[in-house]
Amino acid sequence: MLEGAFEPWEGASSNFREFLQELKCGITDELNTNVSLEDFKQLFKTIPENTGSSVSGLHYGHYRVLSKMHDDTIISVLFDLVDLAFQTHSPLPRWQHATQLMLEKGKGPAVEHLRIIQILEADMNWLLRFLWGKKLDRHALQAGIYNEAQFASPGKLCQSAVVNKVLFFDLLRQTRQYGALMDNDATAAFDRVLPALCVVTCRQLGMPKTAQRFFFKILRQMLYTTTTAHGRSTATYSANANPKVPGQGVMQGGGSSLVNYKSQQLPVVNAYESNCTPAVFQHASKLKSAFRRWVSGFSDDMGLFLNELGVKLSEGDSTLPIAQRVKNALQANLAKYEEYFFTAGGALNIKKCFYYLVGFIWTGTEWRYRTNKEMQVVQVHVTPTTLDNSGVEQAVQ
Repeated sequence: MLEGAFEPWEGASSNFREFLQELKCGITDELNTNVSLEDFKQLFKTIPENTGSSVSGLHYGHYRVLSKMHDDTIISVLFDLVDLAFQTHSPLPRWQHATQLMLEKGKGPAVEHLRIIQILEADMNWLLRFLWGKKLDRHALQAGIYNEAQFASPGKLCQSAVVNKVLFFDLLRQTRQYGALMDNDATAAFDRVLPALCVVTCRQLGMPKTAQRFFFKILRQMLYTTTTAHGRSTATYSANANPKVPGQGVMQGGGSSLVNYKSQQLPVVNAYESNCTPAVFQHASKLKSAFRRWVSGFSDDMGLFLNELGVKLSEGDSTLPIAQRVKNALQANLAKYEEYFFTAGGALNIKKCFYYLVGFIWTGTEWRYRTNKEMQVVQVHVTPTTLDNSGVEQAVQ
């Protein structure tokens, strides 16, 4: 896959083959995964000691105190344990235990508004946060691997993704073009990440194979309990309890979860840009080349851009009204994105996906937006991809 030579089975769909093409690795410099005692101490000095962690009881407060002591004897021993475990690819026995709890998202205590997170051992989470969440993230950014449309990256802000959408609609209004924006929402984004695929996608970012397989080993050996207001459960379950249907996900709440998710989102976005109709804007003077935009988003919230000029420059039935052509292109783009996303383990929450179709009309005295009734287009639909092809077509709002 990393060499771009993997050949899928005969019946694989064209969208699946397009996704596979984006797994080819273009980076030559692997990340230096060496860690030091100073790195170990520095992070614990900055994390609040009341941060929840560690089923074993060795929590952030202990590490914080030890990191501030003048005598490094004890903290050095703890660091050496972490370093040896990583260098020998042998997770410590206590690293195999995590507990899950539910937090409110700020929308009330209803079950559908709760977020499940995993509480991990403090020293293991340090390793994940430092190597994946910090070093790998910056390494990929500096190497130019990340797609510029993903704003959940170092030095970028979530507001930038919103500003991109505002500018998109401003340009549509200024140029009086028809256009469309599709806002996608993922269902349990981090819980659906495929750890085995991350062995490939994180290597695209520069993580050495041995390090990523070490992380994969942690996930497959993990034993989970559940914590509520009544205490922690005595029973456990594991991701590998049923090897035929292993549990997925990269431990939401872990220091490496975001970068692993972004690594799997990267081929999705790249495949979309390689094979879908974009929004195209041309400077009024035509002295500058046209620029194209396909997507913009933050983490798992991705918006798909499309406009009239992009549709006209692509193949399509030019006899149809432009509103219909834009809608048809949006439907085709969404179908491709949904299958790319499914291939990476994801699933769209169709009830929280929304699209906006924009058009303009001259009244004789001023420009105004066309109503849905005036554009005369049917609603966008999508059929979620499933392993057994049992998906039922659903309307998008």
